[in-house]
Amino acid sequence: MTEKFTINRKMTSGLRPWLAALFCVAALTACKNKDGFTAYDAATEIAKLDLAEAQPFTIDVNVRATGQDSCFSVFLADDFVHFGETEPCVTVPITGESFQISIPLKRMRAARIRGVDATGNLTETSADLWLVPGETIKADAFSKQLHFYFSESKTYNDKVNQSVEALRKATRYQSPYLPAIEGKRWENVHYIKDENTEMPVLVIKEVIFGKEATVLRLLPPDDSHTMSFAKGSYLSDDKGRKYLMLEPIFGNLLEDKNLEVRVFGGYVAYDPVPDDVETLTYHDSGQPRLYRIKNAD
Repeated sequence: MTEKFTINRKMTSGLRPWLAALFCVAALTACKNKDGFTAYDAATEIAKLDLAEAQPFTIDVNVRATGQDSCFSVFLADDFVHFGETEPCVTVPITGESFQISIPLKRMRAARIRGVDATGNLTETSADLWLVPGETIKADAFSKQLHFYFSESKTYNDKVNQSVEALRKATRYQSPYLPAIEGKRWENVHYIKDENTEMPVLVIKEVIFGKEATVLRLLPPDDSHTMSFAKGSYLSDDKGRKYLMLEPIFGNLLEDKNLEVRVFGGYVAYDPVPDDVETLTYHDSGQPRLYRIKNAD
């Protein structure tokens, strides 16, 4: 099984003016929910995920073609799977037809590999992936891209999914980098599947009834799934009124492999829905209605 990881953290260009009023990305100070939970208070819980001793994560790289790349630099994300302006944890020269990257870790970490040219400048080659202590994977290095696949161990995906679930629990699905959107919330969302329809591979974590738009926070059930979301989807209420999808405002939900979004969720906006509705129905583009959505509280 081969899986390609690529960087795809972007906000849709040409966002409508109402988005500026709708949300702001939380700063690195405290970010609290209704229970008063502060995202940075999760540090103690996250630390409990550490192993007693560091174990190496290893990538055996097979060089196919590397364009201008003379080295690969590995950048680690923070505890919330967010990449900021950081120094690489390691830079490895590309030598011959194969070489190895090995990093000792006590905990699974999100990483970004960037190509570096002979002058020390970053190139277009880039990829995001999970670094799992004790695991070894292989990679084919092509010009501007990397392909990762399993090597000696068959437990890589299982360990990733277990660690993602543990991170979600430790942080209560909160991150200081998530958009802060004002409005009534459904935080315990329940789905009622229609008969003879397929359940999409996504979870609706929140429904937020903003003044300018209704926003759904969506995430895959685990890291084994890529989140894909139909561009022409819409919502309807019990009176048959339709609320069209506007555009993603955090994450590329059409096919999101971004690790931060896969852990904490991406946001997509619809026409504003009255906050007194009790049930919504999600419709996929060109498909029968898929499921009804309500707050379980």
